[in-house]
Amino acid sequence: MKEAFSDYANEYGKQVVVIPISGEFEFANYQKNIGEATNVRFLSWPSSSHGLFTFKALSNVKYLDMKGIGLQVLPPEIGLCTNLERLDIRDNCLVFLPPELSRCLKLKNLLYEGNSIFYSSPVQALNQLRQLYQSEGLAPDFRFSQSSGFFTILSWNIISQSQACQKFFPQCPDKYLDWNYRMEHILHVLIQLKPSLVCLQDLEESQLNVLSERMRTIGYGCAASFASRPRVSGFPPTGVATFFLKSRLTVERTVALSFSELQGDENISKLQLISNEAVFQVSVVRLLSQSFYLINTSLRPNRFEKSVITAQMNIIANRVDELSGQVLICGSLGFEPDSDAYSLLKNGEACNGKFNLKRKYRSSYEESQDFFTHWDENKFSVNDYIWSSSQLVPTGLLMITRKSEVLSYHHTAPNNQWPSNHLPIGASIDIRLQNPE
Repeated sequence: MKEAFSDYANEYGKQVVVIPISGEFEFANYQKNIGEATNVRFLSWPSSSHGLFTFKALSNVKYLDMKGIGLQVLPPEIGLCTNLERLDIRDNCLVFLPPELSRCLKLKNLLYEGNSIFYSSPVQALNQLRQLYQSEGLAPDFRFSQSSGFFTILSWNIISQSQACQKFFPQCPDKYLDWNYRMEHILHVLIQLKPSLVCLQDLEESQLNVLSERMRTIGYGCAASFASRPRVSGFPPTGVATFFLKSRLTVERTVALSFSELQGDENISKLQLISNEAVFQVSVVRLLSQSFYLINTSLRPNRFEKSVITAQMNIIANRVDELSGQVLICGSLGFEPDSDAYSLLKNGEACNGKFNLKRKYRSSYEESQDFFTHWDENKFSVNDYIWSSSQLVPTGLLMITRKSEVLSYHHTAPNNQWPSNHLPIGASIDIRLQNPE
């Protein structure tokens, strides 16, 4: 470690030039050498760098120079630099800023030229970061229709990391399939919308371990469930995760079932249950004095035996049909709007009375036109849904993506904007004590 003079020595003091450390065993010496320095420059950022211990010692730093060191991701631990006033990240390979940067409330100069960051100006970047920090735990006023019983929900099939490879997505550059790259884009969407509930599907345990820690830092708790068996031999089992904004509501308890654990019947055989393995999670969600049931699942489309999906949806819906509370069913459900499974949820009946439910559900996106949720090469389809029972009334959409808009910018998904070939869907929901007319 050595010291040098900076152009900003008069304002920020003598510059200390450092190399990031790779673990706790280096921390004591690293912290001693930095001392009370407020002007620090990194010479490089090796892949072995440990963000937590590197930034933990920089709480007094006001000017941080990370220019031209080959950064692909700005470490989220940058948020530990709470006294930071000037950050220079020019001439790197960045495409986004981590949400944790919003914790640097004193930051007034952000230099990021020479990256692929989408902000039009440093002023816009700083303003947006501050808005993210100030809005934590809140929702935009226009989304509320009844403050005591209102919440927002987002559902997203983020695809497992075993699937996110060029074998399955040959037209997608390998860079856009990397989990760290995809995770940062997922977090960017979530920090922008700050939904009360986030239902993710098709993620592996290794993905969840990293993502849940990041979600915890922005106020979310997590309830996750994984299938008993992998869908594809040689791949790890996948599951679902329900994140809840702890300042808004809570998940009181969760029960999960895998289809491979169930017994077959006249509608679906044991072999079909095993070959179409999936987990469905039933959670009790409480919002102040009101509660409802939330089902989060991901079903694999079966083009050869379409009745399998209908039978699986019948199993899921019947699990909550006898319960007195209201129900939300969300996830990547594997069927399209013209299918028997869709008719089952919407009308309570399918296949000429073969499947029947006691209640009917409403799709939050039912009236949307030119809308899709899944992009498979050149085919657009709707496979992802948020269904609600009668007293959970959709009052608006958090987002909607239309085919005509997407084709102007992209040729396939995943891409540099969307980290999955499924798009997120979201709705604002109002809990109403009386059935709507």
